[in-house]
Amino acid sequence: MPVKEYEIEKMDTATGRWVRVGKVPASETGSPSYEVTGLVPGQEYQFRVVAVNDEGDSDPLTTTSATLAKNPFDEPGKPGTPDIIDYDNESVELKWGSPKSDGGAPIEKYIIEKKDKNKKDWEKAGEVPGDKTTGKVSGLQEGNEYQFRIVAVNKAGPGTPSDPTKSHIAKHRACK
Repeated sequence: MPVKEYEIEKMDTATGRWVRVGKVPASETGSPSYEVTGLVPGQEYQFRVVAVNDEGDSDPLTTTSATLAKNPFDEPGKPGTPDIIDYDNESVELKWGSPKSDGGAPIEKYIIEKKDKNKKDWEKAGEVPGDKTTGKVSGLQEGNEYQFRIVAVNKAGPGTPSDPTKSHIAKHRACK
């Protein structure tokens, strides 16, 4: 009898219980496939497939080993330390190097962060597309001292921030 469909099951190795996650009609052209969603990152799973026809179910075909659920990409590496290439009393222009590793997915964007000397936390100051390694931060308070750093972002999320710039006082460039 011809196969009508394939049933797909998963087992969380921590619980040992098999749960049906879906089925695929046998009429699909080529090799049938199924994307299992809702997996918990960090958990290990085994999978099995059962062929079904009018006579009943086949013996299951089970994976030989457990699979760790994780994002197929890693976070990008740390970008190069930014350099201040131009500035005035209200802004700075920064340039940095790309991270050594993109984590297996293209860099989608860079987040520029700033930290006022009188504050404890870093805050987002700007964002540029992943194909640019320069950016401008505006809205600085003249006379305040700042540091800047860069965070690369890909499909897996933000990576480790770059080392910060040396302290910079927001002031006119051509002052005596």
